[in-house]
Amino acid sequence: MSRNDTTLFQLNHIYQAFSLLTRLPIPEPKFSTASPAAEAGWAYPVVGIFLALLASVIGFSLTFLGFDSGIVAGAVVVSIIFFTGGMHEDGLADSADGFWGSWEPARRLEIMKDSHIGTFGVIALFFSLLLRWYCIKISIDGSFFFTSLIIATTLSRSAIPVIMSIL
Repeated sequence: MSRNDTTLFQLNHIYQAFSLLTRLPIPEPKFSTASPAAEAGWAYPVVGIFLALLASVIGFSLTFLGFDSGIVAGAVVVSIIFFTGGMHEDGLADSADGFWGSWEPARRLEIMKDSHIGTFGVIALFFSLLLRWYCIKISIDGSFFFTSLIIATTLSRSAIPVIMSIL
């Protein structure tokens, strides 16, 4: 494989990672293998850094305009959810409903596959959003907003390939 082929191969992995982890309009990636998500796993933290940069621009812009840190934190949380299409929130709600919705393993899987959200999913989403909002608000007030956002978005997406390799 030549250097040019390697570069295109890596670019394709970045496109695959963006395609899977965001809802941003990007060129259509070419999936050439049976497990493209696993091969592109190295690029997931790159997506995290990019999402942090986008959310930081929104956060710094609102701060510059004089908005309170609570409003800025809310806008940052909503922007990341918007950019990712709520994929993590959907998975959290499905998992919470499944784990707490039944004691039988077969029924738990059935609940997780159901497209409707249940009480436990709503509760999990509420507390997840509240905790994220609060942590971002504290980071804004403590003047370590950008650093904490880069670390959180990069580490959270770095964990995905690790979990995929274990499972």
